[in-house]
Amino acid sequence: MGFRWQIALGTVASLLVIASCGGGGSGSANPTASKPSIPTVSLPLQSSGLAVGGDVQSRASDVLKRGITREQAQSIADACDHAAEIANGPQTCAQEILRVLKSSQLCDNSEFCLNVSDVSTMKKLGYDGYIEIVDNQPEKPLCEAQPNNVCLRVGVATTALLNQIVASAPPSTSSEVTTSTEATTSTETTPTTVSDTSSSTPEATSAPTATS
Repeated sequence: MGFRWQIALGTVASLLVIASCGGGGSGSANPTASKPSIPTVSLPLQSSGLAVGGDVQSRASDVLKRGITREQAQSIADACDHAAEIANGPQTCAQEILRVLKSSQLCDNSEFCLNVSDVSTMKKLGYDGYIEIVDNQPEKPLCEAQPNNVCLRVGVATTALLNQIVASAPPSTSSEVTTSTEATTSTETTPTTVSDTSSSTPEATSAPTATS
């Protein structure tokens, strides 16, 4: 009887070992394995940049356009040379983009534009947005060989990081708001003066009439 129990226990132990080994193969799916691979392309300021197709560009929403200098574009390129995508965390590429945006200007008269686009509605891409540096130089543009003069492109992994990048740029309409406020103040002052003048005029007119 004891011998049979030993055989039974040995069989059960063997089955447990086999199940654990076999189960590990079928149940060890990596959660990140389902994330689509990000296509890359070589760009003038970047040896490994994000490749974005025309269908993605046509559906992207522009959320920020800021002007930067050639030196600022180069500093971002140095930090993002092999970064096809940036994610949350202390990454050199993301930190340099945030630093440059803090001192960025309007795109109108800038040598380069840093454009931020939102593609979070296209869930299968594997990223929620992307950043481009575009060459605006009228003569001898550095990136004229690329479509739309794109010099560098980096994907942004999450919407939270995308919002952080957009928020780091100074507001481009601060001077317009100030001008509008000043104009409103001036308009409010003028009617008060006119009202005072009109109320004193009848008094001056009635005095001579009483004398006559």
